[in-house]
Amino acid sequence: MGRKQRRGPAPQAVDPHADPSAELRARILGSQERATRGGREWQTRQIPATRATKVYRCPGCPNDIPVGQAHLVVWRADHLFGDDAGVSERRHWHSHCWRLA
Repeated sequence: MGRKQRRGPAPQAVDPHADPSAELRARILGSQERATRGGREWQTRQIPATRATKVYRCPGCPNDIPVGQAHLVVWRADHLFGDDAGVSERRHWHSHCWRLA
């Protein structure tokens, strides 16, 4: 007699107060987090491969980040001249290089 196979994870309860568009935005635009490196606060945003449409030079290594490769965008969260100045000086990093920084 065969056993019934389970088909994937059990369904999770849906929070009726949750904003469904927030999860969709995070998947499309990439999730944003705060990190501390070298005593400074940084904002990081994950760029999914589908949104990586330009070539960037990673400041952590001498290599380019090619089109279609997932990576991170990083900027100072505690910039002396405010958030807009921090965002204007953002840099694109390989995820691996950022973890090593």
